Amino acid sequence: MTRRWIAWVFLLASCATVAQFTRAPVAAVGRLLLPEEEEKRLGDELAAEVRQRERIVDDEAVQEWIARVQDRVAAAVPEEDRKFPFETLVVDDPETVNAFALPGGHLFVYSGLILQAENEAEVAAVLAHEVAHVALDHPAQQLAARLGADTLRAIALGERPGAIAQLASGIAAQGYVAAHSREQEAEADRYGLFYLTGAGYDPNAMVSFFRKLDRLQQSEPDLVTRFFASHPSPAERIQLLEQTIREHGLRGKATSHVGGFDEIQARLRR
Repeated sequence: MTRRWIAWVFLLASCATVAQFTRAPVAAVGRLLLPEEEEKRLGDELAAEVRQRERIVDDEAVQEWIARVQDRVAAAVPEEDRKFPFETLVVDDPETVNAFALPGGHLFVYSGLILQAENEAEVAAVLAHEVAHVALDHPAQQLAARLGADTLRAIALGERPGAIAQLASGIAAQGYVAAHSREQEAEADRYGLFYLTGAGYDPNAMVSFFRKLDRLQQSEPDLVTRFFASHPSPAERIQLLEQTIREHGLRGKATSHVGGFDEIQARLRR
């Protein structure tokens, strides 16, 4: 009887530990640079301009698929950090491996990134990283660092006519809002790992995707030029990701939940 009781205690403790490791910590309480309404308006207007300037994949199946992967990842974000509904669109550019986030929950993923990914989990890893940027309010913080907080708020309030179009032009040309700092990238990686694991994916998918980028940098640098303009080199980040996985006991084996990854790649190759 005593042995059975000890076994149950051990099992319950183990389950509690797994739950703790797969539940993402609250990240962004009080972090929003702008009031939610203003940041949402800014993000919506920027996203609308980017959609006009970028060629968005005209395939409902592709956009529905990325939305389902996004929803699974976003559901792992603590409610306190889900200030905005997320919207992810696939940009039709097979020669670019990149993704970026705008204020207010708008994400853009280039078709080249999906084509280079090995599986659904690697795409989910990129989305988890970008979702973390939004939860941590990094896009607005970077725009404020670049333009000044007062200017950013004036733009959000519609007091700077033409500024949205000018910003969107730069985003479309460069593929990102502004280069995130090393600290912000590390923070987005860490929280992204929690979101990825909480969504039921293998956290090592984020590591494997960065390894792929590292190889592409050597063999096909033109594919990842934009990515490395807006993200630090992956070598150091791979080490930090592996350390985080070990230290927090993050684990999971699933590389697919939504399914249909091969079909989506085939549709993007047409």
